[in-house]
Amino acid sequence: MRSVLSWLPWVGLVVAVGVVGGVLGLTGVFGHPTTDRVVFANDASLARTAAALTCPAGAEVTRLQAGDRVVAVARSEDSSYLGVRNPQNIAQTVWVSRDVVAIDPGQPSIATLPVSSCPTVSILMPPTKHSSTTKPTTPTKPTAPTKPPKPKPLDKTAPKLAVPTAGTDTVCTANSNPPHSDTITVTASDNVGVASVAISWGGAVSGNGHMTHAAGSTWTYLYNVGSSNAAGTITFQLQAKDAVGNLSSPTKVSITQAGCVG
Repeated sequence: MRSVLSWLPWVGLVVAVGVVGGVLGLTGVFGHPTTDRVVFANDASLARTAAALTCPAGAEVTRLQAGDRVVAVARSEDSSYLGVRNPQNIAQTVWVSRDVVAIDPGQPSIATLPVSSCPTVSILMPPTKHSSTTKPTTPTKPTAPTKPPKPKPLDKTAPKLAVPTAGTDTVCTANSNPPHSDTITVTASDNVGVASVAISWGGAVSGNGHMTHAAGSTWTYLYNVGSSNAAGTITFQLQAKDAVGNLSSPTKVSITQAGCVG
């Protein structure tokens, strides 16, 4: 009998340790679960002018211009439409056809975006009360019409461009020594926000494109000689645009393209 009583306290100790261990495990003392971060937005730009809709295949709200910067936040069930922030009103989501949206390199797949669709409207009718005695209803006073909100003043302030700069004054033709490319940089500002900066060039060679928003108010464009062996002066002209279409005054910078000998 004495031997049985001698090991009973040890049984209680083992049970207590098991309970404490279970509580610690549940509270996360021995480790916390990890969670994956899901990205719900993609930086992008429009490849061409397109209609902006209220929802996938819905009514047209406005039109977005080629080169407008947008943020994709949703997709339709078949991914044929993307929901993007309206650059003319960033609080509003509009829908554009997937084939006009150029997702920036390095962005997550559009498959990571949440699926959305046109909302459906359901009307719930209150239950009808039946009474043996019908009482006449008291007419209600008509409510006074609410005044429509005053429209916001139209943004008439055009963006501003600083004097652009070139990374090098001279680039070399295709059949000569490098450098064969040059980076054009400019600072753009606006009272609301700069939507895009267009760039075109002429002289020894001609062409056009859209600058890339690098960071803050800085925009850049990488000019490549490619297969060109033309020599002479190349003048780049830049012009900024805001969300409502106001255009800045154009600014210019020139470089020389020549057959370099090293």
